Parts: sequence; C-alpha cells; structure tokens
Amino acid sequence: MSAEALSLSQPRLVARGPLPVPPSVRSRYRSAANPGAARERIARARAMRVNLVCGAIMIGAMLLQVWTGLTVGKLGYELSRAHDLTQRLDRQLNELTLENSGILKPDALAQEAHKRLGLERPQLGQIVELP
Repeated sequence: MSAEALSLSQPRLVARGPLPVPPSVRSRYRSAANPGAARERIARARAMRVNLVCGAIMIGAMLLQVWTGLTVGKLGYELSRAHDLTQRLDRQLNELTLENSGILKPDALAQEAHKRLGLERPQLGQIVELP
C-alpha cells in the first residue's frame, strides 16, 4: 500500500479549538463578571414564579367553574324529581280526600252497616234516654 492510501485509511485527529463550555457553567462565569446579569436572572425567576402562580389560579378557577356547573345540573335534576313527586302526592291526596268524603256520608255509612253487620236504623220506641 502506498503512503497516501495508508494515511486515508487511518483516522486523523484534528484540533478544533477550545472545548465547548456548558451553558450552566458559562452563566456562572458571566454573572460574576457582570453584576447586572444576576439581577436579570433574579427578575426572570420572579416573573416565572408569578406566571406559575397565575396559571395555577386560572386552572383552579376553571376547575371551580366546571364543578359548579356539574353541581347545578345535578341539583336541577333533583329539583325536577322532587317537583314530579310533589305533583304525584298532591293528586293522590285529592283522590283520597274524595274517597274519604264519599265513605263518611251518613247514607253510605248506613248502607255499609246494613250490608256488613246487618244493622238497621232504630225504630221510635227502641231509643231509651237515661236520666
């Protein structure tokens, strides 16, 4: 093999300059050299906290709105069922009142007493008044 082919088959090490510095290390050195950068970093952190708190408040408000909507819907269904029950019970009360008034008529009571027990109206001489 020729020297040229040998040099192409082996990898070459090439100097590319200084190694890259990670951003976290770079910011530390920069803030030490520039005191305004530290204030800027603190202001950004404060803004981030404010944004997170505002976001949490908004999510809480949305959850509260959904919860109240579901609760109102559930209470509406319960109110409708209670209204239907009230109407049904009112109809039943009216029917029972009519039935009761029909049963308690003197003529109806006399007829039932004769039919069930064989009782008759007393004759004029059968009633005795006690002193």
